[in-house]
Amino acid sequence: MEILIILASVGLLLTGAALALFTKSLADRDWQHVERMSLFPIQDDAPPEPDEAHRNP
Repeated sequence: MEILIILASVGLLLTGAALALFTKSLADRDWQHVERMSLFPIQDDAPPEPDEAHRNP
């Protein structure tokens, strides 16, 4: 029975910490830069090389 009390206490503590950190991140607005950065390419695309099958005769 004691282990159930410990597990419930640890579970509530972790849930409270997760909610507190989530609330802090929403209040600091540090989630907005993710949407903007995801639209940028990692590196520039190289121009396509001509292929034998796609070359005009």
